[in-house]
Amino acid sequence: MHSVQNLLIFLIFESSTEDTEIRRANFQYFYFHNTYDMKFPVILFVLFSFGAAAQQTFHNKKGGYQIVVPEKWTTRQDGDVTIIYVPDEGEMDTWKEKLEISVGSAQELTLEEAFDFYTRQDLPTAYTGFKIIKEGEEDIQGVSAKWIVFSFTGSGTVGSGEVSFTLYNLFCIVIKNGKLYMLNGIAEKEYFPKLESDYLKIVRSFQVVK
Repeated sequence: MHSVQNLLIFLIFESSTEDTEIRRANFQYFYFHNTYDMKFPVILFVLFSFGAAAQQTFHNKKGGYQIVVPEKWTTRQDGDVTIIYVPDEGEMDTWKEKLEISVGSAQELTLEEAFDFYTRQDLPTAYTGFKIIKEGEEDIQGVSAKWIVFSFTGSGTVGSGEVSFTLYNLFCIVIKNGKLYMLNGIAEKEYFPKLESDYLKIVRSFQVVK
């Protein structure tokens, strides 16, 4: 069993990245004549087109899965691993919040067995102050998944000073065709509530494909 400590994403201090911006879908707006019967269809069309422009599907062929990426978020692929970065907030944004997807062998474990191993043994051992905030189980694209949101504490160096922090992590596992997929979205405690819904949308869009 591989330790999740080597697979979880850590927030790191980065001055720049070489990530490629996800191309946005083209948005076309069609003007209809002022006909009463067409007003409602036009509204629906515009809303649908806007939604399509606000996200993109990213396919990791080596990993055999795909996800839907929010607008302005960027992705980087490293083999079967995919990292999705939150939009940069400028020069004062020293943290790099992100969600990472990794793939490994399920080693004949069931979803319940793998979930129990990581949440009761591996994660509590690997992270100082490990605490489960909430957990759940749901169907994601036809496949059962289990997840938790947990917190842990850490420290790092900013400039010449050292800072302590509390981080929140959304940890989700999916098992299909003998493979274990782990999805991790991490952020500072104060910033996590702003990202949680987007993290969950990415997780719930996860789909194993050929």
